Amino acid sequence: MLHIAAASGLSSNGDWNTLKTAQWFALGGIGVAGTTSKQERAFRSLLHEPNAAGNLKSLLSEANLARQCYALLGLHVLHDQAYQENVARYKSSGARVKTVGGCMITEQPVSSVVSNIAAGRYDSVLNVPIH
Repeated sequence: MLHIAAASGLSSNGDWNTLKTAQWFALGGIGVAGTTSKQERAFRSLLHEPNAAGNLKSLLSEANLARQCYALLGLHVLHDQAYQENVARYKSSGARVKTVGGCMITEQPVSSVVSNIAAGRYDSVLNVPIH
């Protein structure tokens, strides 16, 4: 079972605004200090909201690719049917999304990110306490 450590320090509205304006998909420590991005903090917090799935579905339909990756990951974690309904179009997409991991800022195919989501490769990251 996936346990998601809750983020603290942001209001629900602040979390939504942070995630809604994300320009890259970043999970795990970033930068030299390996700190958790404000986008990941917001994402983790939003997963605990009563209407998390609804908010993620909204993000999936109106956002850029980075935000859509957070939405897909969230729907996957929540075992929401919308994940299965939408994942195929991303798996076959040649579009590229900006990602951040450690000190590396890259662009990778969204299909690669979605394959990592489907394989559960981000689950362990979400189990690590944020800092």
